[in-house]
Amino acid sequence: MKVQSKNHKGEITYHYDILQNTQEWHEMRAGRIGGTSASTLLVKGKSEDGLGAGAYTMMYQKVHELLNGVEDVVEFKNDAQQRGHDLEPIAKKRYEEITNNVINDVGYISQGILFGCSPDGLVGDDGGVEIKCPMGKEYVRYMTTMDIDKSYFAQVQWCLYITGRSWWDFIYFHPDFKNCDCIIRRYKPCADTFQLWDKTTKAYEQRIIEITEKYKEETGFRLL
Repeated sequence: MKVQSKNHKGEITYHYDILQNTQEWHEMRAGRIGGTSASTLLVKGKSEDGLGAGAYTMMYQKVHELLNGVEDVVEFKNDAQQRGHDLEPIAKKRYEEITNNVINDVGYISQGILFGCSPDGLVGDDGGVEIKCPMGKEYVRYMTTMDIDKSYFAQVQWCLYITGRSWWDFIYFHPDFKNCDCIIRRYKPCADTFQLWDKTTKAYEQRIIEITEKYKEETGFRLL
């Protein structure tokens, strides 16, 4: 099932019919900036368009994906990724018990052909969740300082940016910490972050159009 909606930048599509980590999901993500890569568009570069070196590296990869798609993906998870995959359903259940919120799954949310996000879950019409299940020492660090990793903050803000929703709950979960196994912190849209993305996403889109022009001239390929 697909559901159309709108955010401050235009129309978005909720893809409820796609399961995350499947081949179809990887194909949907191909060519699009998602939450895990959005932080590269927050780094101010020395180029005229303001994009940093990391944004250009990502751009070249995304153009490759737009032109050629993705090969059949063999999913490989390191220990930390496998841990997160195994614990996420438990973390969702604990969050629902604590908050009385119901988490709804969605495979992907797309905006055009260049942007999107893969939320860990949606809550009602206004919210969503991002879940992390770190190892013990990192859990203690966060529990003590409440200092969110910059890449995680960007991931949460990108989900808010793409969906246009009002809030996003960041969840840190570790089952060994009894009575404090689930730390929940709510984030709302960050105006400064959004303003920077308004500029860099436009610059990024323009650069991709320019890069593909040469290819279009030779092959008749049309990107936008």
